[in-house]
Amino acid sequence: MNINGKNKKVIFFVGAGASKEFGIPLLNEITEKLIKEMELNQDELFSRLFKNLVKVVAQESMDLEEIFRFLNILINLEMKDFDKIMQILSFSSPDLRSKINEKGGDVLKVLKANHSRIHSVYKYVMEKVKEIFVRECSRGGRQSSDYWEVFLKKIEEILNERIRPYIFFTVNYDLVIERFCEDKGIKCITGFGEKIKGYINEINPLQSIGYWFPELFKRNWGDNFLILHKLHGSLNWEEVDGNITSKPQIGGIDIRTGREYENIILYPAGYQHWTKEPFIELLYQFRNHLKEAKYLIVIGYSFRDPVIQEVLLQGFKKNKELEMILIDPRAEELIQNRLKEIKSRVKPCPYEFGKEKILENLVSSVRKIINPRKILYFEPLGTNFDNKAKIEKWSVVRTEEILQKQIKNCDILILFLHQDIGKGLNDDLQRDIVNFVEKGGKLIALHDVLYPSRNQILAEELCGCFSEHLGINEVEVDIKKRHFIIEGVERFKIRDEKWRRITPKKTSDEELQVLFSTPTGQPLGWLRNYGKGEIFVFALGHHKEIIENKNIQKIIFNAVKYFSRRRG
Repeated sequence: MNINGKNKKVIFFVGAGASKEFGIPLLNEITEKLIKEMELNQDELFSRLFKNLVKVVAQESMDLEEIFRFLNILINLEMKDFDKIMQILSFSSPDLRSKINEKGGDVLKVLKANHSRIHSVYKYVMEKVKEIFVRECSRGGRQSSDYWEVFLKKIEEILNERIRPYIFFTVNYDLVIERFCEDKGIKCITGFGEKIKGYINEINPLQSIGYWFPELFKRNWGDNFLILHKLHGSLNWEEVDGNITSKPQIGGIDIRTGREYENIILYPAGYQHWTKEPFIELLYQFRNHLKEAKYLIVIGYSFRDPVIQEVLLQGFKKNKELEMILIDPRAEELIQNRLKEIKSRVKPCPYEFGKEKILENLVSSVRKIINPRKILYFEPLGTNFDNKAKIEKWSVVRTEEILQKQIKNCDILILFLHQDIGKGLNDDLQRDIVNFVEKGGKLIALHDVLYPSRNQILAEELCGCFSEHLGINEVEVDIKKRHFIIEGVERFKIRDEKWRRITPKKTSDEELQVLFSTPTGQPLGWLRNYGKGEIFVFALGHHKEIIENKNIQKIIFNAVKYFSRRRG
């Protein structure tokens, strides 16, 4: 894949927020279910201990991850080593020490007196959370395939490149991505395969039993593949007789032993298992892909895993070109609270993944981030349109001197030249504009670029000319040809300067794309190529007030989007 002339790739990182809209609960929702089930336990000691843990650690947030961290610390450290316990707890949550001092004395007393019982509590909690995770995470996700297909196609459209094979990392345990691949005929590589006559073949993770062969990640897979790295494990992974395997179904009984299969999953606060396979290899793959990536598109992830966080930050330090697109309703908050070190390289896209009605808005936001264009809007007198231009992050330019300085670094130039300005552009600036387009720039030009007595070079070289003036009158604008620039624009009337003849500039063999005309066929708006660049000319705009017309604004915005989505 080639992005901006360099061989760089796009990788995707998927968190729980990417599956929420498709029926798979978030951690806090699973936590609430867990706590409700725990409260039904009849053991007085257990009930007292668990309720106090929730009160001290989780409080209103019902933070399951903090509960597990707290349990792990108390189980693995000697109770007499109170200062060390407090130090670790304070590191995990700065205000936790004061909470325990105020409310947790009873908890510590119970733990000291009944240390042996903690293990049974912990085991019971873990079994419950596994049961709930498997149950809840295996239910949803079946309506997500069409959405993922559209989303990935839109990303490719934005980049104007195929980004295949797709490279995915996820901390989700569910099988949403595997189902998407199966539904859409994409081969999914998860690191599991089968060995036949000494050669390792990939398997369909939803149809065949596979064994862990991490070398599968190192092959050069083709366009019809998605490489899926499940950093926290999967509902359909298990360990049998020391072998790491995947199987088509979730859960079940081992017919040889009669025991339930043990899922290979990193549950909350189980980060000490990162040093084991398959997790260490998956983390290694993440680290390597970050070195080569241009864009990391993160969807619905809260950045809570400290190991992943460290690998991520190191990746940004080593790869100076890496940028993150963060798709999450809380994107701004996450950047400020958890991504401060790299916040200048993280672009927020504050939408909830999975909702159809915001897909186009989301993609529009990603387009601005992934494919940014420097856009100059030149209009010397100032209008109410300036505020909309600034919201779009266009540079509003008032003087010819500034325009002449900035045009070299410009991608798209909008010239709103009208009668109220009272004069044309200087000849040197006009030549600079011609040179800008010839070298690949995009020009959107209104009205006086067709007036040879004011802007002769622009008229004769790029745009065309007026003749036979008919005065100010009602002009009817008709749609001549289906095109992106006319999207959302219907036939309309507007009061403007009327001409009997408008002659677009074109070469003798050029097939001009006329998009707007009068009902009699007189061209009013057209596209043409010049050198390596492109021009959209719109003939109307005699007075500056015309820019207040919603149809004119829609045409300009469409032209900018059209030129922005094309690389050149």
